[in-house]
Amino acid sequence: MSAGASKDILAYPKVPYIPFWRLFGKKIITITPNGPDDGGDFGPNTPGTTSGGVNEALAYAQANGIDIILTPDRVIFVGQGGNKNLEINLNGQTSPLFSNDPFIYTDPYGNQHLNNTIINGNLSIQGYITSYYFRTTVGFGLPPIIGLDNRYGITSADASAITLYTTTNVNQVYKVKARINATAVGTGGSATYTIKWTENGVALSQALTVSAANSPQSLDILIQPDANTPITAQITALTSATVNVSAEVEEVA
Repeated sequence: MSAGASKDILAYPKVPYIPFWRLFGKKIITITPNGPDDGGDFGPNTPGTTSGGVNEALAYAQANGIDIILTPDRVIFVGQGGNKNLEINLNGQTSPLFSNDPFIYTDPYGNQHLNNTIINGNLSIQGYITSYYFRTTVGFGLPPIIGLDNRYGITSADASAITLYTTTNVNQVYKVKARINATAVGTGGSATYTIKWTENGVALSQALTVSAANSPQSLDILIQPDANTPITAQITALTSATVNVSAEVEEVA
């Protein structure tokens, strides 16, 4: 090319758009602010969209086995075969992009929120439940059941007490519930079920007695036992009767 002549303009062929998930070999598609014109897979410029490309992205993902939809503010794990999606919010939004999806987000105070969730299995919570159904709780929030006696068809008194729970600290409050019912009572028969604990250094108790069939007796009390002392249940007397007994201990605070 001679000096002063205009430079040749080279015409490069237009590179066809390659979806993000194909480019990286992953089953991922994106919804971007101006997609697909800005390189995203879907967005407000998706032809014919009335949802900013959202509905089209989900339909495409479900039809093509795509696992993940990425947007500027959330990650969506796509539910296949009619299952719900799981959305993880990145910027504090408090509702899912797709109605009724399970949704995880972090609020401005650093608390994690999870909605529309059923847990099929064991759950361990290493802390108090401080709120339940928009109500602030006190104490343990939802008192855990920490002791249980549940027996049927008993025909003789217990040789010794059953320890429902041994306390661990001072100034704790427990709820104790107990019940006894005789399913059969002979002539002069009766049975007594006794709850015992130690408070202020004194052995305390409450007893339930039945002397007729199908006339259950029960108690529901709060106690404040001393630290490192047992809460017990015992059939302390039983004559000519068959009984069912149950008791539970809940830690309130």
